[in-house]
Amino acid sequence: MTFFKIFAAVLLSCCSLLPHAWAAPDYLPQRQAAERARETFLMKGVDGGSYRVYVVGEGEELLGKKYLWAKNDQERNYKGNYSLYMARLGSKEMALRQPVELYHNRPVIVNSVDPSWNGFYVAKGIKGQPDILVLTQRESGGGGFRAETYFIRNGQLQQLWYLSPKGYIQKSKVIGFKKLRYRDDGTFALPTWTNRKPGGKIIIIYRLDVSRMLLEQIRVEKVLPIRK
Repeated sequence: MTFFKIFAAVLLSCCSLLPHAWAAPDYLPQRQAAERARETFLMKGVDGGSYRVYVVGEGEELLGKKYLWAKNDQERNYKGNYSLYMARLGSKEMALRQPVELYHNRPVIVNSVDPSWNGFYVAKGIKGQPDILVLTQRESGGGGFRAETYFIRNGQLQQLWYLSPKGYIQKSKVIGFKKLRYRDDGTFALPTWTNRKPGGKIIIIYRLDVSRMLLEQIRVEKVLPIRK
């Protein structure tokens, strides 16, 4: 019996040394969140307060040259299952995992060098507007990208949905390769394109509706292609 107890203890200790998947907990100490984060952002919320947002991955893989749509060999594209953690700036509280669904809970590609192609970036608010966290993912070789947007409201990261003039609500939008941004008048610009004749680039202009957590489309600006 003693032999079996010793054998079980040795087996258990060996198993503990084997690599294992890291399951995302509900909260992390801020130092640990910062160490694990692929990226960290400073964001301003609706309440005017500042927060740190940590992009923490599990099962990450460096794609390198295996990524078909990389623009150059210097890109460092990581793929994994990511969670967003957040804590108020200057506090000693735990970083809490935010209840948002990133990209339909599918693996995400993060490129910290050029996040307008794949990854996260922050559109800085102006005129008292909150910052908006943008997640983009490339979906085709022809320049098709999809964007999701998030902001901080009531001390929590929440998703912003897109509202069309016809009342349709979408979780994400097809965009071009240029970044989403606030304009000087406080509206929010989404650069994209259209195949409708005569075709060309367009910019969809939205108004932020904080209470309904929506980006409400108010107009479309056309930028026609230059004809030689």
